[in-house]
Amino acid sequence: GFVELSIRSAVEGKLGALQIHRAGYLDNLDGAPLKLSMPYTPEMIERIKSVRGVKAVTGRIQFNGLINNGQSQTMFVGRGIDLATEYAAMPRSGNDLTPGGRKLQLSDTRAALVGEELAQSFNAVTTQEKEQLKPVTGAAAPSDLLTINSSSPEGRANSMAVKVVGKFNSGMPFENKRVV
Repeated sequence: GFVELSIRSAVEGKLGALQIHRAGYLDNLDGAPLKLSMPYTPEMIERIKSVRGVKAVTGRIQFNGLINNGQSQTMFVGRGIDLATEYAAMPRSGNDLTPGGRKLQLSDTRAALVGEELAQSFNAVTTQEKEQLKPVTGAAAPSDLLTINSSSPEGRANSMAVKVVGKFNSGMPFENKRVV
């Protein structure tokens, strides 16, 4: 039973039953080879859906960079997801959220789920937790805003502030410390 649960959690919540990459993607020494991304077009999606047994298709993009709270920063691994199709293809996505937050919603812009240990190291709270906090005199106030910095495939610098709407604890230390 435990093995079945572990497999279902990984397949239906994190990885999917099948991943499609360009040739060389997994062999690339770059931790996030954006130049090898697949085209995410309606034609490609329909082609994949036409394969017998495929129930749903979703796109993801993995990237890396620096994340900061205005006082300190660290490296992170980002996973961009397509919220229009994520939950159909990955029905357990977000099931590892900790109390006090919520799953990402289609209407979210500039919102993120953050590993619980990463959030703790930055004194970051979810928007819902922030609303319930009472100010403490002399203490640094927790924030629900973090800034992510990454580079485009062409090397252009990008930076964006994101609201922390949820924290997750996957049981995997690297994910909890580094994934956004």
